[in-house]
Amino acid sequence: WSSDVCSSDLLLLLDVIPLSLGLETLGGAMQKLVLRNSTIPTSATEEFSTAVDGQTSVALNLYQGERELVRDCRKLGSLTLQGLPPLPAGLPRIAVTFLVDADGVLRVTAQEKRTGVEASIQVVPSFGLTRDEVRRMMLDSIEHAQDDYAAREIIDLRNKAQAMVKGTKKVLELSDLPPDQTFAVQKGVKGLEKLLAANA
Repeated sequence: WSSDVCSSDLLLLLDVIPLSLGLETLGGAMQKLVLRNSTIPTSATEEFSTAVDGQTSVALNLYQGERELVRDCRKLGSLTLQGLPPLPAGLPRIAVTFLVDADGVLRVTAQEKRTGVEASIQVVPSFGLTRDEVRRMMLDSIEHAQDDYAAREIIDLRNKAQAMVKGTKKVLELSDLPPDQTFAVQKGVKGLEKLLAANA
């Protein structure tokens, strides 16, 4: 036994997040905020907004998992942020913070930046999961990665297309484009709407 221990001989054991933590976004996608293998304690904040004009409350569904769609992840809980200003979609600024403390307890806080209204929930994300279940969820994410990313891409494209249709219609109402240009834009919007409806 020697008291001279090199730094390369030291082993530091750290608690880590076994599976990513996130929330459901428009279309059923899983938006990961805290990634798997992040060292505990850890925190992450991301800004979101509303999807509907005049929305005064937002329900946040919290999930754990590695898949791209929430239907393939494990639901941890939900919270509702109320008292939002009834603004056009996309204008409210909602900061969502995931904080995992040294005991592995997750606290999620949502705050609207303009008004300061806030809601929060506390959950234990690892509750009820065995090592084998965590491993199975990881293997599932690898096995279905290609299909998951394709499905996520479709959701993202649909959301962008819907936002484009909505935004273009609003701009057309306020613009004074020549009739022929207005007609051309409206025709393009209708074509995109048909495409969205056909692939609903």
